[in-house]
Amino acid sequence: MPFRARSHVGAAVVMLAGLLGACAENPQAPDAAQVRRPLANLAAPVARPDRYVVSFKSAEPAAFEASVQALGGTVERRLSSIRLAVVSGVGAAGATQLAAMGGVEMLAQDLNVQFIPAPSIGADALLNLDPTAAGVVASGSNQSGAAFFSRQWNMVRVGAPQAWASSTGGAGKVVCVLDTGIDPDHIDLAGKVVPGLFTSFISAPLFIGDLDPYDYNFHGSASAGHISTNGIGMASVAPDAKLCSAKVLNVLGSGSFADLISAITWVREVAQGNVINMSLSGYVDLTIPGATSSWRCCSARWIAPPRRASWSWRRRATTTSTSTPTRPA
Repeated sequence: MPFRARSHVGAAVVMLAGLLGACAENPQAPDAAQVRRPLANLAAPVARPDRYVVSFKSAEPAAFEASVQALGGTVERRLSSIRLAVVSGVGAAGATQLAAMGGVEMLAQDLNVQFIPAPSIGADALLNLDPTAAGVVASGSNQSGAAFFSRQWNMVRVGAPQAWASSTGGAGKVVCVLDTGIDPDHIDLAGKVVPGLFTSFISAPLFIGDLDPYDYNFHGSASAGHISTNGIGMASVAPDAKLCSAKVLNVLGSGSFADLISAITWVREVAQGNVINMSLSGYVDLTIPGATSSWRCCSARWIAPPRRASWSWRRRATTTSTSTPTRPA
């Protein structure tokens, strides 16, 4: 529960179902089994031990860092544009003291969420196909010659061939993928990632690789492959766009809200991308500082947030009743 003066407590379910698994034998539509399969792991979030997100009424109070240090804690990150700081090591009693400090608007415990299912190994006919053996490579913005294009019903469904013929293919635009990282050496992604816009925001690594920007899961690279590729194996919607990558999910697909908010702010202030892509899902606590202000700041810079799913708000009161208004993307 966040420490705040107001009594309103909100929570939300953000369902950003990706296009993963969108290859099928039928180029027009997925089969019934694909339609019915679960799209998201909506397990409740788990509190990150002794890590807090703090928002300020205006600028960070001059004595804030000293107060955190006096409580035995550390200021891990500062996001001054949205008046936010991430602190750790102060303990529950220390968090209560910080929440009561002058200039502090709100303090909430950071949460870990399993945003995508943990990876598993399964049989897939596509794994036995060699894209380089097809003998045809896509040329320019028209990627209909990609080896797996005949299986990509999703590209036909969204009208990608028509878009390739009548648009610039995303030339001059940068799409920032917030996921498990990207494999920049993949045959279809080589040369797509903008140099310098390739980083990790993981604050609690499960293994050393979580701290570097590379993808040890597969999900981030697969998501990037729907956006912009070289058209060798997979066709993409914007072949001439460039990619940037901010790793926010560890090798098992989980991450914290503080890391996600930090990455969104980085896209706005450093990467200055045109679109943010997040192919993930999970419970979102809107009472966490920065959960909405980071999006507002992106909108102010005309950075498009995810649009290919619906957002369902579940507002919880002190009773057991809930309401679930939905806004289609």
